[in-house]
Amino acid sequence: MERWGLLDDWAPYIGAVLTWGNVIEDIRIERWGCKEYPGSPPKMRDLQDLILKMEAEGREASAHRGVAATNDTLSVVMGTFRDLGLGYMSVTQAATLAGYRERSPEGYALDTEGALAPLLERAIHLGKKDDLGHFWLAMEVVAALVTTGTATPPPPAPPKGPSGDSPPPPPPPAEGEEEFLPNQGDDDDEEVEPTEAPPSKLPNVAIYRVGDRALYAGIEVEITFAGLPHPQTGEQEIPFAPVVKREV
Repeated sequence: MERWGLLDDWAPYIGAVLTWGNVIEDIRIERWGCKEYPGSPPKMRDLQDLILKMEAEGREASAHRGVAATNDTLSVVMGTFRDLGLGYMSVTQAATLAGYRERSPEGYALDTEGALAPLLERAIHLGKKDDLGHFWLAMEVVAALVTTGTATPPPPAPPKGPSGDSPPPPPPPAEGEEEFLPNQGDDDDEEVEPTEAPPSKLPNVAIYRVGDRALYAGIEVEITFAGLPHPQTGEQEIPFAPVVKREV
């Protein structure tokens, strides 16, 4: 019950708790897997290097398009927490950690000496059978991020009417007028001038969610975090990781 009291309202942060829970559970599973299977650490380290390389390429591509990260400090916090938690040491990993420190010194310090440092230590030492510990620990991480002002605030709720209900829908169009719907098709073959339709609020791009999968450089990857679309470009901050299919 103490964890539930860390925030007044958890509803806007459920997605963040699930995302951080996945990160913490990966730390627990991979650390115990490397302990039980002595031959796996070099392979897991190489896989981590591949993930870091793909993430760096994604940031570089976004920079070339002039698209800034939605919350680079939070991205550094999560990346540092994950990488220090997994504990793989390589030239690529060392360079990545140095890059985190350069991109956001305050975000890096939050993991190494700030509010998340003791939580990171607990994530590293989660028990082999503690399959719910990641969720409770994720709640503490999210609460710490909200308290320190690092987490992106949730979007405001829609305005309420005088009675406390949501505002009523707009009235139907007057007789003789046609209501415009975004991306509405035209059954006729007549050509329509581009100026006749108002511009869309967002460009016609895909909106990604946590758990979506796709092929990247021939490798199946899964999105681990999906930021809000940029209001002009539609670009999202979408860190991803290769899908590891474990044999049963």
